[in-house]
Amino acid sequence: SNAAHALFHGLTFAYFAGSPTTTVTKRYYQQLSRASSAFALVADASMAILGGKLKFKESISSRLGDLLAMMYLMSAVLKRHQDQGSQTADLPLVRWSLDYCLAEYWKTMDALLR
Repeated sequence: SNAAHALFHGLTFAYFAGSPTTTVTKRYYQQLSRASSAFALVADASMAILGGKLKFKESISSRLGDLLAMMYLMSAVLKRHQDQGSQTADLPLVRWSLDYCLAEYWKTMDALLR
Protein backbone atom coordinates (compact mmCIF):
# COMPACT_ATOMS: atom_id res chain seq x y z
CA SER A 1 0.00 0.00 0.00
CA ASN A 2 2.93 2.35 0.65
CA ALA A 3 4.18 1.76 -2.88
CA ALA A 4 0.78 2.51 -4.40
CA HIS A 5 0.35 5.59 -2.24
CA ALA A 6 3.83 6.89 -3.13
CA LEU A 7 3.32 6.16 -6.82
CA PHE A 8 -0.04 7.94 -6.91
CA HIS A 9 1.24 11.02 -5.08
CA GLY A 10 4.40 11.01 -7.15
CA LEU A 11 2.55 10.91 -10.47
CA THR A 12 -0.03 13.52 -9.47
CA PHE A 13 2.40 15.71 -7.50
CA ALA A 14 0.02 15.20 -4.56
CA TYR A 15 -2.71 17.42 -6.02
CA PHE A 16 -5.35 15.01 -4.73
CA ALA A 17 -3.84 14.66 -1.24
CA GLY A 18 -5.95 15.86 1.64
CA SER A 19 -5.24 19.08 3.47
CA PRO A 20 -6.68 20.45 6.71
CA THR A 21 -6.87 23.94 5.19
CA THR A 22 -7.97 25.60 2.00
CA THR A 23 -5.66 28.57 2.44
CA VAL A 24 -2.30 29.35 0.87
CA THR A 25 -0.61 26.56 2.84
CA LYS A 26 -2.82 23.84 1.33
CA ARG A 27 -0.22 23.05 -1.33
CA TYR A 28 2.48 22.67 1.33
CA TYR A 29 0.35 20.18 3.24
CA GLN A 30 -0.04 18.22 0.03
CA GLN A 31 3.70 18.31 -0.64
CA LEU A 32 4.36 17.11 2.90
CA SER A 33 1.98 14.21 2.26
CA ARG A 34 3.90 13.37 -0.92
CA ALA A 35 7.21 13.50 0.95
CA SER A 36 5.81 11.32 3.71
CA SER A 37 4.60 8.62 1.33
CA ALA A 38 7.95 8.64 -0.50
CA PHE A 39 9.76 8.32 2.84
CA ALA A 40 7.56 5.39 3.87
CA LEU A 41 8.32 3.59 0.62
CA VAL A 42 12.08 4.15 0.86
CA ALA A 43 12.16 3.15 4.54
CA ASP A 44 10.21 -0.05 3.79
CA ALA A 45 12.47 -0.87 0.85
CA SER A 46 15.58 -0.24 2.94
CA MET A 47 14.36 -2.58 5.63
CA ALA A 48 13.36 -5.23 3.11
CA ILE A 49 16.69 -5.11 1.28
CA LEU A 50 19.10 -4.58 4.15
CA GLY A 51 17.20 -5.95 7.13
CA GLY A 52 19.39 -5.93 10.22
CA LYS A 53 22.36 -4.63 8.23
CA LEU A 54 20.64 -1.24 7.98
CA LYS A 55 21.98 -0.40 11.42
CA PHE A 56 25.54 -0.77 10.14
CA LYS A 57 24.94 1.21 6.94
CA GLU A 58 25.40 4.54 8.66
CA SER A 59 25.15 6.66 5.52
CA ILE A 60 21.73 5.24 4.68
CA SER A 61 20.35 5.45 8.18
CA SER A 62 21.67 9.00 8.62
CA ARG A 63 20.03 10.11 5.37
CA LEU A 64 16.77 8.53 6.49
CA GLY A 65 17.13 10.50 9.71
CA ASP A 66 17.72 13.70 7.73
CA LEU A 67 14.56 13.05 5.72
CA LEU A 68 12.57 12.49 8.88
CA ALA A 69 13.97 15.69 10.40
CA MET A 70 12.98 17.73 7.34
CA MET A 71 9.43 16.35 7.50
CA TYR A 72 9.30 17.22 11.20
CA LEU A 73 10.45 20.78 10.51
CA MET A 74 7.87 21.20 7.76
CA SER A 75 5.06 19.96 9.98
CA ALA A 76 6.24 22.22 12.84
CA VAL A 77 6.22 25.29 10.58
CA LEU A 78 2.74 24.46 9.29
CA LYS A 79 1.37 23.79 12.77
CA ARG A 80 2.82 26.97 14.24
CA HIS A 81 1.47 29.04 11.37
CA GLN A 82 -1.98 27.53 11.82
CA ASP A 83 -1.88 27.85 15.63
CA GLN A 84 -0.89 31.52 15.38
CA GLY A 85 -4.01 32.29 13.35
CA SER A 86 -2.49 32.02 9.86
CA GLN A 87 -1.22 35.59 9.88
CA THR A 88 -0.65 37.02 6.40
CA ALA A 89 2.44 38.86 7.60
CA ASP A 90 4.08 35.51 8.41
CA LEU A 91 3.56 34.04 4.94
CA PRO A 92 6.90 35.08 3.41
CA LEU A 93 8.82 33.40 6.24
CA VAL A 94 6.52 30.36 6.19
CA ARG A 95 6.94 29.98 2.44
CA TRP A 96 10.71 30.40 2.60
CA SER A 97 11.01 27.87 5.44
CA LEU A 98 8.86 25.30 3.69
CA ASP A 99 10.51 25.81 0.30
CA TYR A 100 13.92 25.38 1.91
CA CYS A 101 12.86 22.23 3.77
CA LEU A 102 11.30 20.72 0.65
CA ALA A 103 14.42 21.46 -1.40
CA GLU A 104 16.67 19.89 1.24
CA TYR A 105 14.32 16.93 1.55
CA TRP A 106 14.38 16.11 -2.16
CA LYS A 107 18.12 16.74 -2.39
CA THR A 108 18.69 14.27 0.46
CA MET A 109 16.25 11.77 -1.10
CA ASP A 110 18.17 12.00 -4.36
CA ALA A 111 21.48 11.39 -2.56
CA LEU A 112 19.99 8.43 -0.69
CA LEU A 113 18.68 6.79 -3.84
CA ARG A 114 22.03 7.24 -5.60
